Amino acid sequence: MNKHLRFGVLLLLFFTAHLFSGTTGKITGIVKDTQSGEPLPGANILLEGTSLGASSDVDGYYVILNVPPGVYTIRSSMIGYTDRVVTELRVNIDLTTAVDFEMSSTVVEAGEVTVIAKRSVVQKDIAATTVNIDASEIEALPVQSVTEVVGLQAGIQGLSIRGGGSDELAFMVDGFTLRDERDNSPITGVSLSSVQDLQIQQGGFNAEYGNIRSGIINVVTKEGDAHKFSGTIFYESSPPTDKHFGQSFNDPNSYWLRPYLDPEVAFVGTQNGGWDEATQNQYPVFDGWNAISELTLKNDNPNDDLTPEGAQRLFMWEHRRQLDITENDFIVDAGFGGPVPGVGSHLGNLRFYAAYRGEREMYLIPLSRDSYKENNFQLKLTSDVSNTMKLTLSGSLNQVDAVSSNDVGQPGFFRSASSIASVLTRAGFTTNSRLFFDSYWALTDVDRF
Repeated sequence: MNKHLRFGVLLLLFFTAHLFSGTTGKITGIVKDTQSGEPLPGANILLEGTSLGASSDVDGYYVILNVPPGVYTIRSSMIGYTDRVVTELRVNIDLTTAVDFEMSSTVVEAGEVTVIAKRSVVQKDIAATTVNIDASEIEALPVQSVTEVVGLQAGIQGLSIRGGGSDELAFMVDGFTLRDERDNSPITGVSLSSVQDLQIQQGGFNAEYGNIRSGIINVVTKEGDAHKFSGTIFYESSPPTDKHFGQSFNDPNSYWLRPYLDPEVAFVGTQNGGWDEATQNQYPVFDGWNAISELTLKNDNPNDDLTPEGAQRLFMWEHRRQLDITENDFIVDAGFGGPVPGVGSHLGNLRFYAAYRGEREMYLIPLSRDSYKENNFQLKLTSDVSNTMKLTLSGSLNQVDAVSSNDVGQPGFFRSASSIASVLTRAGFTTNSRLFFDSYWALTDVDRF
């Protein structure tokens, strides 16, 4: 073989193996004669509704590779023997499903024998705690995202698997690891409508997965049907409402405003007898507008001279920004697929599945933006190149409009109301400049292809 051709074949095999790794399963078994127990070579094994199948070898052994995860009906047939059919056979991502057939010889034509497959209590080829969830199970769960599906499993809180951080796991979609290279955080905005199968592994994973410590979240998305169109849509919205307890930030009696507006202490100061000691301990210390006015009059710059009333009016003008939530949160998740119109039948039953997920979550208070927004677009094209080969092209675009979670240029952005609250409660971050001015934290736009 020409060395260039040989190299090309090896390269093709490498990429093919990489493509199917983490996205498909395998079916194996042995076909035997019921009466004699001898292996039956040449038996035909077929996954109904697909072009996938195999023939048993001289030892009766067969293997079907690259089986997309899902539930199948498998049939074994051979001349002179009654067909055997196994229904409700579950194939999982990266796992081997064993199905053995015992076939009875027949002289008079008889009907097929149907067996319902049962999942083994112990999976022999699993070294980790593994959970497999298919689309029908996800539809029955009270969830709106892949993250919530994962968070419902034992030993997992959010995306923390067995105490590990989210940057210590691998989040894979159709065999590709999705992570933000700036901070190693997973990109989990995949549309829930597009999920065909989801597998979660908690430790003990194979050597093919690298750069991870706590676990693997493996998602396989749907492919369109070659003969019909179908789709789903989900929409959820909640009305504008406060995301904190207690008073509004704009209330004159709030922690951030009362020392400067309360007539009992605003001019003379919070420690000059207007408040009792218990009240003083609940608010920032303020010397009073009289003291502020006196400082402006003492310096040599006549342009900043202020009366006490003028200083308070300037403060009120600088803190006029309204911090109440005025818009709703929402999630929209939709998927649609089917044959490509016009040319699909001429291009190997070319079919598509397109999905979209969009969400908006209002922040605790308006910052440089008033909310977190995310849009995720997905497209998957599938064609049957031959009876034994399938070509799949998939792509996604993830867009995030948010606000940076720090003021020093590090990666990261505010995702939720709680993430803002955790920063505002730190020492040095409760001053009014963080709340009432809209430019302390920078805008953050992220596009991921």
